[in-house]
Amino acid sequence: MSSLLVDLFKYRSREKREAMEDWLTECVAAVLRTLPNDRFAAVLEAITGQDCSGLLEAGAVPHVATQFVIAKEIADAIDGPEADARKVGVQRPDMMISIDGSPWLVFENKVVHHVDHDRSTDPRYASQMERYGVWLQAQEHEMSGLSKALVFVTHFTPVPPGYTSPRPAQPGFSGLDRHVATWGSLSRIFIEATTDLAPDSHPRALINAFAEFLEEHGMSDEYPASQDVALLGLQIGSTDRLKKLVDDMFVRIQDIGRWNGNTVWAEADVEFGRFNTYRWVHLDEGWPENCFLNTGLWFPDSPNQLYRDTIDEALAEPGKQPISSAPKVFLQLAHEDIEMFRAGGLPGSEWHRPVSDFFVFRDYDSFHGDPAARAVAIFAWLDERVEELRRFLQRPR
Repeated sequence: MSSLLVDLFKYRSREKREAMEDWLTECVAAVLRTLPNDRFAAVLEAITGQDCSGLLEAGAVPHVATQFVIAKEIADAIDGPEADARKVGVQRPDMMISIDGSPWLVFENKVVHHVDHDRSTDPRYASQMERYGVWLQAQEHEMSGLSKALVFVTHFTPVPPGYTSPRPAQPGFSGLDRHVATWGSLSRIFIEATTDLAPDSHPRALINAFAEFLEEHGMSDEYPASQDVALLGLQIGSTDRLKKLVDDMFVRIQDIGRWNGNTVWAEADVEFGRFNTYRWVHLDEGWPENCFLNTGLWFPDSPNQLYRDTIDEALAEPGKQPISSAPKVFLQLAHEDIEMFRAGGLPGSEWHRPVSDFFVFRDYDSFHGDPAARAVAIFAWLDERVEELRRFLQRPR
């Protein structure tokens, strides 16, 4: 039996596009509005690390607004004269939470994976989150113990450049807390904060419907924890969470070249110590045919240690450490003929040429947070490597 939210989304009024982001925003807002103050405080503490329980116990009134209209021409405040070409008009953050009328949290909620390469590399372009940050910085703040913050909720959409940096160059992020969540992590936070409420209570009914909706649409993002990766060992086969992570990683690389043939979705490659997904790809003129893109998890202690040995040799210089045995996430552009790539150069500082192919990796445990936050960090790292590779492949040869 499908849930209330699944059915309502199925039969809602149709527009030119599926308004999934707006729908999910309203679902989250509806859940938050049903929560008693103590559970409301617990949910927001889990998202931001800030505790608002004292204010709410003292009678402060929380308010959840969606599609909240904020000031016009916010771009003027970002970089002076250059801003004239970027008037942004009325802005509507997806959701804002205020307490006693003081804006506290501004949410931007995304679903689809989309990167506007021309804009994302244009220094004159300010992302939505930067503009919202400029507005939030200017708001009076009268909440003792709480810091104004931005929250970016995502499924596949990468975080804006600079958003997670401790010292962002973007003025719109300065002085604000910045957080990243996924739809699945919000669902699990809701569930954990209300476990002792009656199963037939209004909050629990909405939360269960929300969780079922996410599962129905493949958005529950149950990604692996460290122990899941450690237990894989390439000998006991896949788990659903590992497969989902690796398959979702592959979605990030699909704007490189033109695909050829079918995708080989996540599976164990015991010989080379990988749990990976790959597909053949046609690259720009000047690059050979029969190349493939490959991403997933790499276990350097595999039976075939060709890559590890070759990279260790390259790193055998003073001050450089050999590769650890820890599981790693990786991205690879390779060819079925290991001697095919003879061009010099690297896409970026983290990349290697272990044979002749292009290979980049990072320890899985270097990405911190709960499984959902860790997955978002992995995706952000992978997005950066993909952009480096895409630009490298477009250079004249």
